Amino acid sequence: MQGHPESPRLWEKHADAILRECGLVPTVHEPCLYSGVINGQRVIFKRQVDDFAVAAPNEHTANISQCPVDPMVAWETKEGEE
Repeated sequence: MQGHPESPRLWEKHADAILRECGLVPTVHEPCLYSGVINGQRVIFKRQVDDFAVAAPNEHTANISQCPVDPMVAWETKEGEE
C-alpha cells in the first residue's frame, strides 16, 4: 500500500492497535507517546511514523517481542546511540 493516499492513516491505526494490545495507551497531550505497565514496570514508548523508541527500567521489559504483535511485522531492535 506504499504510496496510497490512505497508507499513513492505516499504518497509524495498525501501530496504535498493536501498542494497545501490549497494554500501552497514548498520553492525553501527545498521541505519539504511549505509557503503560509491562511486567510490573512503567514503560514509555514513542511512535514517530515508522520509527519507535522505548524507555524502560531494564532490557527485558523494553523488549517489544514480549507483546502479542502482528506476525507480519518484523521488529528490528537497536541499542541506543551515545
